[in-house]
Amino acid sequence: LMRMLTLGAVGSADSAKRPRGPFWFFVCNGTAAYTTYTLILQPGLPHLQTLHVAYAVSNVVMFTLFTATVRSSPGYVPIDAASRERYEEELRICAEKATVSSSLGKEGGSVQLCHTCHVVRPLRSKHCPICGRCVLRHDHHCPWVDQCVGRDNYLSFYILQVAGTVSCALHVYVSSRYL
Repeated sequence: LMRMLTLGAVGSADSAKRPRGPFWFFVCNGTAAYTTYTLILQPGLPHLQTLHVAYAVSNVVMFTLFTATVRSSPGYVPIDAASRERYEEELRICAEKATVSSSLGKEGGSVQLCHTCHVVRPLRSKHCPICGRCVLRHDHHCPWVDQCVGRDNYLSFYILQVAGTVSCALHVYVSSRYL
């Protein structure tokens, strides 16, 4: 399972060269917290059974969504022959108008060109230098999941954050009751 997780998302460039520190910190810290909870806190406080079940459920949800977020594609801008032709066309138009960054598109707005991927980027897309690809509705590159957060994995990432917050809050509460 760990080997599968560390290979990165489908289509990610240079996944072997990326730093894995935050990723492994999350995996090891989460495993240690769950182990501590189940071996020390749960047996020490048997009367908090409902909280123990809620903690277990939040951890299952958190690790499932962690795996889904790590393994899913964030929604890359497609790189195919048609997109390359459109890029070349827009680049030619920009050169004719003597502008470097953009030109007027057919809709009347500016066209964003990615000179690394050689594509015309849609609005809110951004080139991620870590992944080496343009991502649709790019939010950010998260080092904790070693993945960009974009159009296709934003919901799983958001619910992962909620489940992690619930898990941490339950762990802190039960730990304070244990002490």
